Amino acid sequence: MEIIAIYLLSAVVLVMIGTDIFFAMQLWLSRIRIGKIRQVDAYMAHITALSQQWIRQTPTVRLTDNTRLIILDILKGNFRNDTIQFWQKAGLLIGLAELGQAGAYDTLLKEEAGKETPPEADYVIYSYALLKLAVLLHKEQEYAAYFHRVYQMILELKGSDTSVRYKTYTEHYRFVDTLGFICPYLVLYGQVFKNDAAVDLAIGQLEEFDAHGLYPGSSLPVHAYHYHTRMPLGLYGWARGMGWYAIALADVRELMDPAHPYYPVITDRVARYAKLIMDCQRPDGSWGWQVLVREVPADSSATVMLSWLLVNASDIPEISADCRQAVHNSVTYLMSVTRRSGAIDFCQGDTKSIGVYSRIFDVLPFVQGYALRLLSRVQKSKHEYGFEG
Repeated sequence: MEIIAIYLLSAVVLVMIGTDIFFAMQLWLSRIRIGKIRQVDAYMAHITALSQQWIRQTPTVRLTDNTRLIILDILKGNFRNDTIQFWQKAGLLIGLAELGQAGAYDTLLKEEAGKETPPEADYVIYSYALLKLAVLLHKEQEYAAYFHRVYQMILELKGSDTSVRYKTYTEHYRFVDTLGFICPYLVLYGQVFKNDAAVDLAIGQLEEFDAHGLYPGSSLPVHAYHYHTRMPLGLYGWARGMGWYAIALADVRELMDPAHPYYPVITDRVARYAKLIMDCQRPDGSWGWQVLVREVPADSSATVMLSWLLVNASDIPEISADCRQAVHNSVTYLMSVTRRSGAIDFCQGDTKSIGVYSRIFDVLPFVQGYALRLLSRVQKSKHEYGFEG
């Protein structure tokens, strides 16, 4: 019996160590010959092919930062989370929709519209992707009940307050992430279904966060603020939080009717934020995971998200040339950190809590999709962005 117990214990230890070695080797092998594609058209084709592959089988984004005894996290259910996966798939769908490939995902739209609507802001950006697909397919009325249900879920997260909570249990906090998750959906939903209140709610989110979530006298957002005391929480200048704010501003401006009274306001905010973003960009075209700290690692997720706002701002005459040069630099950086598989590397992992940020820098499928969205705009006017082919 003692020998059997020793064998069993040895087997368990080998499985644990073997799992850690497997993940470490997989990461090491994936980074061999990284950054070899440096021509825009070839690069676009490469990331498109991988996005099409991932939309059906989206890679898991790790919930944990542990790199030792990973199998214990897997067994405990601490390795993945459906909420994180929602916004990964959303980015992929948004990127593919930008290419006009909606027809290939008609079945996916039908499947998702029949599922429950989780009461979480993370889910709304996935619904935004689905609504974009529905509009492209001229099926927004066919799935109207689903999109109305998502809107009602947002209202329930708002409750009697003026701003929307991130989740049902975060009533005391307001997160910058929520702006990127819900504001684009609210504006698109409002336009498609003629609901002015939805557009007003999106505007209200931006107005309230700007009043309480920006560093005084600047456009620099904080991670979150306490709803009752209005005190800031987490970091000012957390790069992916800045990315969520960038997506909210850029998409609201792009979706909004230029005749809307708020359009000049949002355009001014996009311009001011673009200037701040460009001031924080590093010489290699990236942004650090804390944008004001030069010594921290670069974050590819922030680089993609912030560049998306710069593309949007490139039609504002006074900053147009600077925005295009900054986008050229960021795309060049993204090429340099793209694996031979087409996956963009060195994206900061999932945030654990307010002020508790991931130490893992790996792949995020969301970034793959938004890079596709970014590159689709750059490719249409690549000479203006300084690319020859």
